[in-house]
Amino acid sequence: MSKQQVLVIHGGTSYETEEKYLEVLKNSEPKLERIKFNYEWKISLQGNLGDNFEVLNPHMPQKDNAKYDQWKLYFEKILKILDRDVILVGHSLGSIFLAKYLSENIIDKNIKGLFLVAPAFDDEGMEDEPLVSFSLSDKTLQKIKDQVNNIFIYHSKDDLIVPYTHSEKFKGVLPDSKLTLFEDRFHFVDNNFPELTEDIKSI
Repeated sequence: MSKQQVLVIHGGTSYETEEKYLEVLKNSEPKLERIKFNYEWKISLQGNLGDNFEVLNPHMPQKDNAKYDQWKLYFEKILKILDRDVILVGHSLGSIFLAKYLSENIIDKNIKGLFLVAPAFDDEGMEDEPLVSFSLSDKTLQKIKDQVNNIFIYHSKDDLIVPYTHSEKFKGVLPDSKLTLFEDRFHFVDNNFPELTEDIKSI
């Protein structure tokens, strides 16, 4: 029996221009708590799901100055080597990437589940983290509805990076999705995410 593949797309940051990226890089001050090793949920997901699952965590190109076309190019290479049945999980920019890609493309896979963690729907409240090339071109998300039945969305009301109202916008467009709101998970950067584990196992 083959293992169920779970593809996880991490987050990142996007900038309008290379100059803007370099300006932020030059003026930002690193903080020790941000650069310590963090055994977060993406790393522990394999152990939590167990031996019947195979978790895949690709490093998307240039995540700190991400470009949608570059992520798309690499993602399509990954799709070619995946099994027929796949579960897709995105976190932050990874969520909006999956939403944008699947809203523009029908893929030759059976998407058993789509899991969007702290996704951004548009640029509202995102002045410090604009979506730029990752912006949704079709906000009806019709192609997502056409190819995914099981959609799960997670957001925390204390998220200071992506306002939780963005997930409510996704829920409004994807009424059959399951939206879970939390009070104190910030941007989901800790190592404990049992709700995601259980939802993946449930499909």
